[in-house]
Amino acid sequence: MILNDTIGAIVGLVITLLVFSYLIGDNPLYRFALHVFVGASVAYAVVVAWHAILRPLLLDWVLSGNVLLGLVPFLLGGLLLARGVRSLSWLGSLSIALLLGVGAAVAVGGALVGTLLPQAGAAMRSLSPLSYPDDPLNGPLDGLLIVVGTVTSLMVFTFTLRRGMSGRLIALGTRLGRFFLFISFGAVFAGVLIASVSVLVERLQFIIETVERLAGV
Repeated sequence: MILNDTIGAIVGLVITLLVFSYLIGDNPLYRFALHVFVGASVAYAVVVAWHAILRPLLLDWVLSGNVLLGLVPFLLGGLLLARGVRSLSWLGSLSIALLLGVGAAVAVGGALVGTLLPQAGAAMRSLSPLSYPDDPLNGPLDGLLIVVGTVTSLMVFTFTLRRGMSGRLIALGTRLGRFFLFISFGAVFAGVLIASVSVLVERLQFIIETVERLAGV
């Protein structure tokens, strides 16, 4: 192996073993690996912020002659740093308010466009077999399951029930909705578990292959 690849493999092997040492309990070796990971993550974030945000939005604008546009993020960042001074901390509220406003707008827009509207559109599928010429049996059945699952899952969050037939129907829908929610949570948990096991298998395979290469096997 090339020298750089050998050094990288050894460092990766040592860090992986230090992380696995947590299986025997919290210890200084694991904390050292954790500190290395946090430090590397912060350093990587700083480099990405410089190349993707600071340099394009500040230096490039200033060097191209657009000084005013370059001063806007510089001033907002300076106001944000003022939060560290108690007497000037109120100046940082302006930048924080802008960040919160933009973040809330992006979150709401993403929730509407990426989650609510697609789910609402999926819940309004046609139940007619004529709309599914390729699969006239499973198509309407899938649409019916989506509609029933969506409506009954929303019924789970109904905390007040009326007396009479309507109340009993809502109670029945709530039980069915819990069933759909359990299936959804189970699928999510299974996906997380599979992803975790895949990472574990990949690390174990990395350890075996690295030891074999270093040993010349």
